[in-house]
Amino acid sequence: MNVIQIGASRFIQTERLPQDVKWIFRDGMKPLFEEEEERPRSFEVVILDGPIDEENLPAIKELGSSFTYFYTDRLVRTEGIAELLAEKQAAHLDLAKLDSFVQDLPKKYFRGQHGSKLHPKHICVAEKYIPYTVMDGNRAMVISADFGKKFAPTAFWKYNMYVDAGKAIEIWLEHSATEGVDLQLHVNTYQRGSVASLEASHIFDDKDLREPIIIEGGKWGNYVSAAIFCRGSGTVEMGPLHFRISRLGVGQFLPGGRRHVFDKGQEFISYFNPGDRKPPLNVYFSGYRTAEGFEGYFIMNAMKSPFLLIGDPRLEGGAFYLGSEGFEKGITDVIQGALDELGFTRDQLILSGLSMGTFGAVYYGSVLEPHAIIIGKPLMNLGDVASNEKRLRPGGFPTSLDVLRSNTGGNRAQHAAALNKRLWDRFDAADFSHTEFAIGYMFQDDYDANGFPDILEHLKKRRVVIVSKGMEGRHNDNTSGVVSWFMSQYRRITSTDFGREVSS
Repeated sequence: MNVIQIGASRFIQTERLPQDVKWIFRDGMKPLFEEEEERPRSFEVVILDGPIDEENLPAIKELGSSFTYFYTDRLVRTEGIAELLAEKQAAHLDLAKLDSFVQDLPKKYFRGQHGSKLHPKHICVAEKYIPYTVMDGNRAMVISADFGKKFAPTAFWKYNMYVDAGKAIEIWLEHSATEGVDLQLHVNTYQRGSVASLEASHIFDDKDLREPIIIEGGKWGNYVSAAIFCRGSGTVEMGPLHFRISRLGVGQFLPGGRRHVFDKGQEFISYFNPGDRKPPLNVYFSGYRTAEGFEGYFIMNAMKSPFLLIGDPRLEGGAFYLGSEGFEKGITDVIQGALDELGFTRDQLILSGLSMGTFGAVYYGSVLEPHAIIIGKPLMNLGDVASNEKRLRPGGFPTSLDVLRSNTGGNRAQHAAALNKRLWDRFDAADFSHTEFAIGYMFQDDYDANGFPDILEHLKKRRVVIVSKGMEGRHNDNTSGVVSWFMSQYRRITSTDFGREVSS
């Protein structure tokens, strides 16, 4: 990883650095780099220490990402530097704790993000509980039984997790149990390359499972196995077992990333970057993705504007941002909180998304009534998306059936109609008189053929600006074309309505 210190004098020597950490020092009062000098494209950590010429500030802003900048007490504050610190969400670095800070760098500020899950379909149930077990799609394995008065092995995941040497993972179990049932998660770690070298065993009860469990890798890396033990009588629901590379407190997936948790371990993730703190706030809802983490970081960050990423790691690749009343209020509150921090109004808000993210943008846009909603490949009728799994694309998107059942409790035509109605009732109650819709759609969309026509139908009696472009093909036939048009609408709206300079 690459670290740059900018100041008057280098304060750490190479021999004190962890392996694979490259430390570069630059005098803050001189030009940072020669024109033809080879240097990293970006730095994982930027440290500001001592006097800095303000002519260097534009270059310093391009060195790294928000939440990875640090400043010491030796930094000479100017108006420009104060603005940079706020834009980059810089944190104070106590030089008295420099050694521990440096040693933790590879564990906390590594490049990229990684998250995955073991699905309920990966669970093996103890033989005596098999007659009492129901598989509820990709949502949960449900066992209703008398487990006895002592904790007994109930189920285990047939695949292991892995944690690299020098790293840590966070384990998060979606689960619930009725009153009268107690649950434990047993976690064993084994040395990499062996199935017999047990290094550690851990037992976590329900209280422990309210927060992610951190498992650190050993000297050589570890395989991690997990099993459920139960006692009492009642019903246990075991959902996905999530595991993510941990940043040990500096963020979820990315430095500055956050997770928001509600009933039964339901969660969404968010990442807020204040950018240059000038309107608009761009909100991007992630599309369907089986790999857990944030989508859209680079395209949103490139616009320099404040942005907020929202992701849904539930089910197989996302649950379309639907949930309990508290869950949905949580998403609205995160968006409103970002607006409040910036001092923006909802007229300075853009909601956006592609595919699964289009539902989030429109569903929450119907409450927030933003300046614009920019979407590509709209999925508005989630009941129809599920019904099309049988008629148009067998086996193409089974998650749609999980979404239908999770939100309605059934899988019949009336349940599909009820799920469709959930969006349109909210949509019809919204005031979109100050909202522009920019919609890219597929003519032969096999997920929701009526997504775009239904938006037109529900808006036809209202004075609403709609800009649209249709493309030949099914839902996933021209993603690159949809993304290109999607970004062109961002450039048009931010340039025309907010006076921002945007690259073509």
